[in-house]
Amino acid sequence: MLSRNWSREAFEGFCSELVNRVGAKLAALRLERYALFFAKLDAACANPTELSADLLIGLFGNEGLRRQAVPYGYLLRTGLAPQETEVRRELMIEESRQQSILNRAQGHWYLDLLNRYQRHLSEISGRYQDRGWNDEKRRFGPRTITANLRASELFLGHLETIHGVDEIQRIDQVHLNRFILDNPGYRESIRAFVRFLNRKVKLFRKVRVETVTRALPEGLFLERTRYQDLLGNWLRAGKKDRKEALIGLFMLLYAQSIKKVVRLRVSDMLKGIDGTYRISFGRAEIALDKRVSELLERYLKERRALATMEDDWENAYLFPGRRYGGHLSEAAISNQLKKRELSAEQLFASALYYAYLSGMRHPKVLVRAFGITDYTAIKYLNLINPRLTAETNMRTVRNG
Repeated sequence: MLSRNWSREAFEGFCSELVNRVGAKLAALRLERYALFFAKLDAACANPTELSADLLIGLFGNEGLRRQAVPYGYLLRTGLAPQETEVRRELMIEESRQQSILNRAQGHWYLDLLNRYQRHLSEISGRYQDRGWNDEKRRFGPRTITANLRASELFLGHLETIHGVDEIQRIDQVHLNRFILDNPGYRESIRAFVRFLNRKVKLFRKVRVETVTRALPEGLFLERTRYQDLLGNWLRAGKKDRKEALIGLFMLLYAQSIKKVVRLRVSDMLKGIDGTYRISFGRAEIALDKRVSELLERYLKERRALATMEDDWENAYLFPGRRYGGHLSEAAISNQLKKRELSAEQLFASALYYAYLSGMRHPKVLVRAFGITDYTAIKYLNLINPRLTAETNMRTVRNG
């Protein structure tokens, strides 16, 4: 089926690695699909030097390379495919998404403003790259541009449909506050657009994303029985639930945000001679609870064996995602929490609340242990001050 020496050698090397990785039986079940991948390469390239980013993306498409993550990952690891392919693929995906946002704005008064904003974001991204923020250190990449552009589109649509605004000079602070109140998840993404408006657009009055002090939300703290039940269930998690359990424990026991949890790396887990793991969530290295360490140990042992054929083999992240080399998405965790009628804010607040009850009552202790900011530690300690304990107890989540 393969007519060229280079493609036969590549396929043989891939098969050998596949068998060593998953065993002959599982490898045989998937061999036909992977053979088609190499057959396409064989037909398109006379020699491996022709395997460029443009060729691979043109041959398989962005989605095709994602579905063929296993052989594609092999090409990247062995150097047959250039590493820039993955960077180019992500860039093309995000540029397509950005164009879809601009297409939706056709016929609306804010189309030109969105185009200007996209160019502004691209310039910022370029400056970061020029200063060396690339690859693992990359900041303000294509996905950040897409997220910020999407937030601005939603905000401008909100101005038009809710407030009847037909030009940006008519924007008012009340409009921005109302948007954030209705769409709290876009508070951070809209900040960049607000800065752009204040610095680059002639407004009659500047607007800003205000820090609003809210009353203690209903159900912010988990009732003790619910808190203990969650910990118990997660610590006893079976094989298929260990990933979800570890994520929950990192959030509920150690007050870690979803953003921090998905970015944990396998190399962050340091095993001691006593079998327990240590990790630096913040400014100080802490030892994980023995039961959490045991759960983590089982998860790490199974992680490679449980990797599906759609996953890459050597992902650096503790919780791999669907994208090659990437981590689990924040949305995936949020959706899983919703199924349990939980939120990330509840787990974070409850972690600090029960840490406070256990004796961690100084902001600096929380900062060192959990890696949160001084401001956050003080804010939550003010919320759960003994003088507010009565209110806290009245607003806990009841069983059920």
